[in-house]
Formats: sequence, C-alpha cells, structure tokens
Amino acid sequence: MKLFNNFFNPTQVLFFLISISCSTHCLFGINITLSDELTEEIDAIETNEKEEYELISDSEANRSSDSEESDAASFDLLPPVAGPETLLDMVENQGGQITGQVFDKESGETLSGVVIVIEDTDFATLSDSQGRFNYSGVDTGVYVLTFFKDGYLQAKVTDTVVSNEETAVLNFAMPRRPVELSDDVYELQDFVVTAKEANENFDNLLLEFSSLNVLDVMTTEDFAKFAAGDVAEAIKNVSGVTVKGGQFAIIRGLDDRYSTTLVNGLSVPSPDPDRSAVPLDLFPTSVIENIIVTKTYTSDKPSIAAAGVVDIKTKSIEDDLKAFNVNFDKWFYESSLGKIGDDSSDIALSVNKLIKDGHAYEKDKAIWLNTDISGDDKHRVLVRDNGKATYFASDVAYHKNKIDRGFDKLINVWGADHHGYIKRIEASIENLGSNKNKLAVKLVQFANLFKDGKKVKMSTRSGEFFTLKNLIEDIGSDAARFYYLSKQADQHLDFDLDLAKSDSKENIFYYIQYAHARIVSLEEKALDKFSEINRNIKNISSGDYKECDNLIHEISKFPDIVNKSANTLQPHVIIYYLKDLSQLFHSFYNDNHVLSESEENMQSILECLIAVKQVISNGLNLLGITPMQKM
Repeated sequence: MKLFNNFFNPTQVLFFLISISCSTHCLFGINITLSDELTEEIDAIETNEKEEYELISDSEANRSSDSEESDAASFDLLPPVAGPETLLDMVENQGGQITGQVFDKESGETLSGVVIVIEDTDFATLSDSQGRFNYSGVDTGVYVLTFFKDGYLQAKVTDTVVSNEETAVLNFAMPRRPVELSDDVYELQDFVVTAKEANENFDNLLLEFSSLNVLDVMTTEDFAKFAAGDVAEAIKNVSGVTVKGGQFAIIRGLDDRYSTTLVNGLSVPSPDPDRSAVPLDLFPTSVIENIIVTKTYTSDKPSIAAAGVVDIKTKSIEDDLKAFNVNFDKWFYESSLGKIGDDSSDIALSVNKLIKDGHAYEKDKAIWLNTDISGDDKHRVLVRDNGKATYFASDVAYHKNKIDRGFDKLINVWGADHHGYIKRIEASIENLGSNKNKLAVKLVQFANLFKDGKKVKMSTRSGEFFTLKNLIEDIGSDAARFYYLSKQADQHLDFDLDLAKSDSKENIFYYIQYAHARIVSLEEKALDKFSEINRNIKNISSGDYKECDNLIHEISKFPDIVNKSANTLQPHVIIYYLKDLSQLFHSFYNDNHVLSESEENMQSILECLIAVKQVISNGLNLLGITPMQKM
C-alpha cells in the first residue's frame, strides 16, 4: 500500500528509514447462511424432485456384456443419473435407494466421473456433471461405498444404512491425492469415514462453499508456529495452496496467472511483465498482521483472480509511528484517489486535464505524459494499454489533490533510489498549471544496524528483520529518534545499538541528556540554599564569572540554528549544535565547583546554566525528544 502524508515538520523524515526494514486453519470463522441456489438444490434431493434420465437396466447391461467380450470388473456400470426419484418412477422395486453428491474437499467444486462402488454387490455408477449419483433397488442392509477418481485418494464410506422404500442420502467430499505420493503408495491409500462423518464433512463444505469467500486466515501466531520468514513460506501451509519456485502462489491447482495479490486491499502488480503473480518471498512476516487466502472468485475481487486471492494485511503503521512520537494530521490513502474508469475520481480528473491541455497523448493504446518541460529523459506512461492506471498516475493525482487543498509547499520523503523520479513529478506539477518549485524532495538512505559489534543481517529468506517496533523496544523511542536524526538524510547511517544504550560520552544522546539532567540537579541543590534564583540573564556579566562567556556566546546561536534546520529540512543541524553546547557545559562543570562559589557568583552562574538547560530542552523538544530530568 502506498501512503501519502504531509511532511512539514523536518523531524518526520525519520520513519521512512526504518519502516520499510508489517494456523493454517484459522478456518472459516464466520456465520454463514446457505445461498438460495444451494438451498433449492438440497431441497430437491430431500423432496425427491423428479428429473428425467436415461436408464440402462440390468438386463440391457447383461445383454451388452453377452454380445461383447469385456475385461471389465464383474459389476454393472450404470450411467450418471441426476435425480433421486426417477429410478423409482421407471423401475418398480421393493428395496431402498442411495443418492448423493460428490465434491472436491479442498475447492468445494463438484466432481464428475467419480466411480462409486457398493462393496459386495454387482453394481457401480458414475457421478454426473453436477457430482450427483443414484442407486435404486438396494436391498435393506448396511453397506460400504468406495469412491474412485484419478488424482484423489481412494475413499471408503462405511455404515451406509439402507431401509426398504426409503432414500439414504450420502453426500461426500473427496480428498485430493498428495502430489508426493508415488503410484505404488497411492494404490494403498484409503480414506475411511462413516456415512455420518461423510455427511457432516459435506455439510461443513457446503457452508464454506456457499459463503461469500472460502478462505484461510494466517496470523502472527501461525507465522511463528511454522517458522515462516516470508509470506511465501507461510501460505504453503494453507490447504489447497502450493508455492511455485519458492515465490508464486498456486491456488486450487490453477496456474499463477489466475490468482492475484492484495496488500491492505489494494492490487499489487507483478514486477515481471510476463506474469501476473507477485513474488511473495518479498514480504517479510515480521511486518505482516495477517494473511487471508481466498479460494473462490467473488465480484469484489479483480477479474484475474479466478483461482483466488492472497490478501496481505500489514501491521499498523499508525500505531508504530505514535510510539515513535510521529503524528500526522491527515492520513492519505492511494485508494481515496479512485479509479481511472470513474470520471469523477481524482485520478481520472488529473489525467483528463493533462489530455485536454495537450500535455498528455495516446500512443500504442496507452496514455503518455510529455515530460520535456522538466528535462526528463523520456515520456512517462499514465495509463497502460490495458486501461489500468500506473502508480505514476496516482502520484500525479495526489499532488494535484494537495495543490487543490491550498498547500504551497509539497514535501516528499523518498528512498535514495527514486532520484530519477523527481523530474517526472516536477513535469506533472508544471503541466497541471502549478509551479514545480513547490515540490521539495528529501532522499533518504537506509541505515545499517550493528549489535554486539556485528552488522544486523536482514533477509526475506531467513525472516530476519529488525523493525521500528523492535528498535523502540530495544533502546527506547527517544534514543531511536535521536540517532536517526543525527545524520543528514542522504548519508548512510551506521547505527550501533549497543552504543545507543551506553552511559558514556561517546553516546551523544546520553551526553546531551546528561547535560540537561546535571543542570536540573544543580538548580534543585541551589534552591535548597536560596529561596529563589535570579533568572534575569541580563544580570550576568563577564566580571561576575568570566567562564560563562563561552556558554552565553553559544546560546546566542540557537535561533539561527533553528532557522537553518527548518529552511533546509535538516534536523541533524540541531543535534550537532546541542552536542557542542553540551560539551562546553560539561567542560565548564568539570572545571568549576559551582555550589562552592559565593552566593553572588553562584547566582550569576546558575542564571547562565539555567539558560543552557532551557536551550537544550527547546532543541530536544523540537526533535520530538523528551529532556531527561534525572539520569
């Protein structure tokens, strides 16, 4: 999912450095009612609705076998029959009847061509195109039915009770043959259930199949259970799903071009132009809240998802950011821009305006933006030849939306590898009738994390990731913010986690916070001696205490430092300043015994140091960091 946010506070640059680094059978936990169609079908069976069929009687079958030699087994094979009552209409008998329907246990699809044999009798039949089968004239008794079909385990259903002039309904869901079973092993595989169990399993399948979605849900607990480091590793544990090449989902045995991937409800295009599937090993489970695998097609899913959908929901970015002390006034989701097919949507209005004004044109059934105005190396596609809008079209629409909302500064935070994207966005802003100088782009390099003297390895394959949440839990939100702000955004950062937690002057975060806490302590001790402290900075003179001069001079730089930081969107400038100021203070403190001075000198010194404390506090607060009162 793509998020667009307003970045006016330079301290908000941080998150993008680290946010990228979100039971197989939590099955069908939903209340379901049968569809009208399925209800009618079940009622038809229960009420013995009459259907026409063609019957080959026992005598006809015998005559056929007499006239032609056959190596077939010694039972008569009846043709598929659709209705339960038709045999009774055409053949008088004093026995009972067995009727039912066969489904695929994984997909819920009806199975035709299944051979159903009543053991210890001379009869068998085939399931028809709707998976239905029927026996009539069965003697009273208890029978075992065996189900055969290529690609499925041989299934035996025991305790099928037949009573005179009554119909026994046996509905059954057949399990697929595991791919790894050899032919020899396969022949020995039996799946045995009672008639009651067969019907109960089938009823559950009907509920699943008649629901809006037949789906599996995997959660963080499942990821841990299966030691799955990425989505591909996780969903291979879902029934009816295989993973091709360790990357691509195969749902219900259908080719990967019949499935699609969503992230937080939005379609993710494949990076491979020759396929529709997305390599799922690119998504680490460490940032995933849950995965929903839908194994039926519904109208609310993309048309290519005939086999199914893998819907990935990431962990809450908003919650992690709040813990990181980053808050946005407005969250802007790409989906709010609408679709290109909706003429009233932001994305359609933007593209149509560019076409109308002569800045976009059609070529090879696609719509292109002329980006010559910004010196881009080539024109860019807005709408593909298949009518789908590109991500670039969404970006164009977003910037237009933001301009229309009255913003005169558009601050974007991108990864450093998106440098080539700047010119095309500038061109779109100019072509939409605005000034490209409104756009300010901050390119951010990724950070290298070190722990125990070694670089922290991160890999989708191994599932090794150190997320923002992990970082906050390890060193705290303030320390994490501080160190990510300590470098210019476009410079690489080597983040030493052990150093960030140490109490040493090499730890700049500790060094600055210690300066603030020291002054707080001095102020408290001074108040134990005096009723109040003279806080008029103008009373301080070099004659009172000459060593304060350097501190006062450094304090005076603070307004200019803040202006520079804000105007250049470089929060690290404030950190460097606070480091220098803290160093001056610590040197001053170590060289002078403040509390041993005369009252007059002590008052003057404290006035100066309280000013230092206030500047440190103001600087940290601007960075979204809480000043420490004690260490």
